[in-house]
Amino acid sequence: MKRAKPTKQIAFKFHAEEIETTILDVEWSISGSNYTPVAIVEPVHLMGSNVSRASLANPNLIKELKIKIGSEVFISKRGDVIPKIERVIKTPPNAKEIILPTECEVCKTTLVNEGTRLYCPNEECPKRAYYRLVRWIKKLNIKHFSEKLMIKPLFVSGKVKIISDLYNLRVIDLTRFEGVKETSAKKALDNLFAVKKISLAKFIGGFAIENIAEDLAQRIVDAGFDTLDKMRNASAHQISRIDGFADITAYQFQKGISKLYPEMTDVLGTNKIKIMEVKIMANKLDGASFCFTGKLETMKRAEAEQMVKDNGGVPKSSVVKNLTYLVTNSAEQTAKLKKAQAQGTKVITENNFLKMIG
Repeated sequence: MKRAKPTKQIAFKFHAEEIETTILDVEWSISGSNYTPVAIVEPVHLMGSNVSRASLANPNLIKELKIKIGSEVFISKRGDVIPKIERVIKTPPNAKEIILPTECEVCKTTLVNEGTRLYCPNEECPKRAYYRLVRWIKKLNIKHFSEKLMIKPLFVSGKVKIISDLYNLRVIDLTRFEGVKETSAKKALDNLFAVKKISLAKFIGGFAIENIAEDLAQRIVDAGFDTLDKMRNASAHQISRIDGFADITAYQFQKGISKLYPEMTDVLGTNKIKIMEVKIMANKLDGASFCFTGKLETMKRAEAEQMVKDNGGVPKSSVVKNLTYLVTNSAEQTAKLKKAQAQGTKVITENNFLKMIG
């Protein structure tokens, strides 16, 4: 007697749950100079949420897995967050090849395909400057500052070309754009000007230096380069010796901060935002590392991670080897929880964490 074939298959691995779906189309997500393929998939329910998009990472993955539009694939949520294509189950004969873009949609420069990365090599491409503005607003978590209604028209009109220009805006500069009322314009600017101090790592992260996110910038700070000038004067060789930095990443940081240093000083020159002095408020956590997963009840995750730093601990975005604590309010067996339990990481609740820092 033959068993009925299920319409959907689910495979369980140690690291993540996988589910079968079909690639319907591929879009290219543009972030700064990078073009990243994103698969539009037949909607499926995976680890508590509905998934209709999944990362294809880079052109190499498409080539290595021989992925086509129409391929049946397994997807997973790595780290319980980003859906990714894991492998191809089968590809029908009528499946379509995925066509890679060949030129920058903004400056028309021929794109460079390095396999692991497809990008526009033009350092003066307007898209890079625009992306820095978007990144800054998002990094500082400025509410009501709409990319579609405010940032984009400000940039296209030439009113805002670099980040420091944001700090010269008035309400009238925003209300002249369609769809922006005085109330929303005032909220956006009030929220922007309310952020008067930020950490050096967040400041660097907001400038969208290639491959340098806030967590890597924090590693540079922790290595002793704890002022903007110290960072600027650091050599690529010095940066490459920091954990998490390869030679190419160190070079990208050194090149990026040298190029953007004048713009950074322009932002500080507005006297409307400052970099906080790097200091440890207490040493209650004494170097212990913490990873937060799931919903927190009393604070946002970014606030919790800052509390870890302020008390001498080290925040981690994933369950890494030798992680001291995983903080979660849920008993659900997520991939992070399973991994933490398997490697002996202590699992505590948000309330336990708050008691630790008093």
